[in-house]
Amino acid sequence: MYLQFQTDAFVHFKLLLIMELQNVERIQAEKDLFKERFYKPQIPCVLTNFTQDWGLRNWTADYLKSVAGNDQVKLYSNAYDNGQTLDTFIKPQTEINFGDYLDIMTSNVETDLRLFLFDIFKEHPDLTEQIVNPDIGANLLKYRYSFFGTKNSATRMHYDIDYSNVFLSQFMGRKHVLLFERNQGLNLYQIPYTTHSFVDFSKLGNPDYEAKFPRLDKLNGYELILEPGETLFMPSGYWHFISYLDSSFSVALRSLPNKFNYILASANNVFLKRNLNKVFDYSPSLKKIYDNFKINTLKKRYADHILDFK
Repeated sequence: MYLQFQTDAFVHFKLLLIMELQNVERIQAEKDLFKERFYKPQIPCVLTNFTQDWGLRNWTADYLKSVAGNDQVKLYSNAYDNGQTLDTFIKPQTEINFGDYLDIMTSNVETDLRLFLFDIFKEHPDLTEQIVNPDIGANLLKYRYSFFGTKNSATRMHYDIDYSNVFLSQFMGRKHVLLFERNQGLNLYQIPYTTHSFVDFSKLGNPDYEAKFPRLDKLNGYELILEPGETLFMPSGYWHFISYLDSSFSVALRSLPNKFNYILASANNVFLKRNLNKVFDYSPSLKKIYDNFKINTLKKRYADHILDFK
């Protein structure tokens, strides 16, 4: 039985933008089918039985409290609302006990507080015994991260810095997901020298907001609702925006990128760009210069736009 909470009736979120969005195919996690039709050509899909043998399917809020309730966790909110739009590394909004955060989640209050890249398995290694990976033709890494969020919280539109293939398994609640190939950075208003979009996708649906970013009309990609018990295969380099329709949590496994140029880009991002950004963030004066450089680059790139950098 999945960990579930009381939710309002779901009204499917239809984008008002003229995006070309297609559904993601749902398949059984069969090695040959997945490897040939999705993994090798790098096409997203949803695996319906990837976690069928996982003990995580039986996790409850009380169980998580008993295991990790006293762990200190950092919570993050909307980067656009708290003035961190241009930042590479988002600063936490607050830090509390994991058990207290679970109480917030189970109350199903609408906040924007999220807990991401939470390595619950590092502090509690016995939990890894509840993960049984199927043989689907991908060499899964030993990195396992969990993602928790309250109803109506959302990620930034971004692609992962290490270009990994991601297997995102949902265990509670539902997520609304948008996916776009890596080559659509211009239409997504990519912030220079980051892996993030300048657009707050949580505000889509407001015509005035949409009018500020006319290139969004040129996007084509995928849209899906990820349900409990399902696993989203997200190919390396894919842009993704994820909003929490309910209080929910998921666990992500990863495999190395398939393309050689993505392996090189991953090394560049992880070992060079990320460390350079840490240096800039360490010094307020350097960060101001760096942010102004990003702004000026965006202004030149979108000379026909009026971009609000507040």
